[in-house]
Amino acid sequence: MQQVIFNLLINSVDALPAGGEIKIKIYEKSIPELYLNQAACVIEIADTGIGISKDNLSRIFEPFFTTKRDKKGTGLGLSVAKMIVENHKGNLQVESEIGKGTVVRIILPESTEREA
Repeated sequence: MQQVIFNLLINSVDALPAGGEIKIKIYEKSIPELYLNQAACVIEIADTGIGISKDNLSRIFEPFFTTKRDKKGTGLGLSVAKMIVENHKGNLQVESEIGKGTVVRIILPESTEREA
């Protein structure tokens, strides 16, 4: 998860060439369409950056897809992040609008087992 959050924060910083804000929120939420009988932990990273076009948004999880060729982007960050999250039985969601920024949510099922 550390690698996932690191990759997402790097993307947010890159989306703020003229400055802006990055906010991180962590909260619990019931998401029945993903986890029927358990709550989810949501880690949300939101920026006020340049945003992602609809055409690019549909491709962001493709391996080797990048819009950062000038910055030596490999296009593996988001595809690897998605794989890591899915290996934890989670979901990675991205919402974005050009000129308004991007919100990325890491959604993970909470454990049904509690430590004493």
